[in-house]
Amino acid sequence: MTTCSRCQKARAVSYTTFEAYCEACSMDVALALLSACRLSDKAIAALVTAGWDIPITTVQHYTATDIALELGVSAQKVGKTANAHGIKCEKYGEW
Repeated sequence: MTTCSRCQKARAVSYTTFEAYCEACSMDVALALLSACRLSDKAIAALVTAGWDIPITTVQHYTATDIALELGVSAQKVGKTANAHGIKCEKYGEW
């Protein structure tokens, strides 16, 4: 009987070249991989609603204040410029 490489407790049910996982650890690893693949907000919400606790990995986001400090202008100017060019949307960040 092979034990899980991760928790070292339960019987392994899935195998990779170098690892063996129990059912619980298999699901944790699979969900972590899915999270790294940038699931949509709706997919993440569905998994969390179903009872899975997965880490949510996102790319670095910058506030208008961060950008304003870098450019030496006001945050309001950054916001107005972003609105004028239509870049305040889900494609470019999170709200």
